[in-house]
Amino acid sequence: YRQVRPAQVATQLESDGWALKSVVPGFQLSSCTRRTLDPADGAAVPAPVLQAVFSDGLTHVSMFIEAIDRQRHKQPLLTQMGATHTLMQAHGNDWWVTVMGDVPANTLKQFYQALERRR
Repeated sequence: YRQVRPAQVATQLESDGWALKSVVPGFQLSSCTRRTLDPADGAAVPAPVLQAVFSDGLTHVSMFIEAIDRQRHKQPLLTQMGATHTLMQAHGNDWWVTVMGDVPANTLKQFYQALERRR
């Protein structure tokens, strides 16, 4: 294995052009960072990703927003592993959103549906 520690920069959803048009009941934004992912096969530059973490005091939901890569992001997915649900799908033509957490799938759908691009 190899240990990866990508650089993280604190940011705000709004400063990166995103917002939630409605708050998912009980949850608050606890952090937002910009980081890079490992370069995809054949890519020379690491891909930037925005991560927003929301909490209701008991659990967390992570939302990852990245530019869509047609080689990796082929079809939407809703899956569950133990208590963790994961929702992955395109947001418009340019963005791929992954929402995951130890919450019901409908809660992830609420986060996804509340997300909007502001610029």
